[in-house]
Amino acid sequence: MTDHTSTDTRDTELAAQYEAYPYPERNPQDEAKRLLIGSPSHLREIDYWVFGAQRSRSRPLRALIAGCGTGDGAIMLATQMARAGRPGEVVCVDRSRHALSIAQARAKVRDLNNIRFVEGSLTELSTLGLGLFDYIDCCGVLHHLPDPDSALAGLESALAPNGGMGLMVYAPYGRTGVYMLQEALEELAPFEEQPATRLDMARRVMRHLPATAWLRQNGNFGDHLSGGDAGLYDLLLNPRDRAYTIGAFLDLLDGAGLKASCLMEPARYDPALFLARPESASPHRPAPRARAGYGRRISDRQHGHPCGVCCPQRHRHHTTGRVLI
Repeated sequence: MTDHTSTDTRDTELAAQYEAYPYPERNPQDEAKRLLIGSPSHLREIDYWVFGAQRSRSRPLRALIAGCGTGDGAIMLATQMARAGRPGEVVCVDRSRHALSIAQARAKVRDLNNIRFVEGSLTELSTLGLGLFDYIDCCGVLHHLPDPDSALAGLESALAPNGGMGLMVYAPYGRTGVYMLQEALEELAPFEEQPATRLDMARRVMRHLPATAWLRQNGNFGDHLSGGDAGLYDLLLNPRDRAYTIGAFLDLLDGAGLKASCLMEPARYDPALFLARPESASPHRPAPRARAGYGRRISDRQHGHPCGVCCPQRHRHHTTGRVLI
């Protein structure tokens, strides 16, 4: 078994959180009546935004779900591949045994045989002997890690030639109100305390949170606030939670030799859509990266940056003629 011991106190507490309250909270039996759909790892999104609609569907697809949690993205992708008769395998890695057990139970309800589960840490990915992957999903994970740059570089090294990724990290403006409460709760319920004790304090605060609180005005977190203990804990008590402006996120990609092939919901990144006469707003058209920053500052209610990602050095054929950010 992999040794997940960490000398980083916050990382140790994070591991304890997801063992006590696997996120998101899911009932495996619900798989019999619905399939949860999301971005950026919908099979059609992968085909188009990562592979440029140029990869043969008959080729086996090896996909890694890096930090799968209770399995939303993994179950979606494995189910879509099975329904479409697409060959391949979805490999799910997470260090939380409890979360993996829930994901496994969900796969069993769906009778999926194209998915497997590995207990391990993303910081130790190279030691797990998993090989290379055509596609890597890492959503809602990097912003919780001690060294996101190193972790992303490790994921990049696990890409097969012409491989790509689907990533999501938190965005600051759409999380207005969250970090204020996180700071307050870290004083009221220090992260060194037992998870159940911290959760009780968060419930008490939320029970009496005034209407003037910024979190009350932010409509982005219905899934967390109605998501049971796991949702509330992940939103307000997570011991390591950082957000990235779009510029900082693109810098993170640059550091790993990656580029964004698509920012999901691209309208949110285009300031021209919010100007009556965009052609007269500026004497010059800003570069795509600057334009994305303007758009997010004007429109932003989105609490994350989901995107398709490719590595130009590994992805020579599928990126020809495409605008990468």
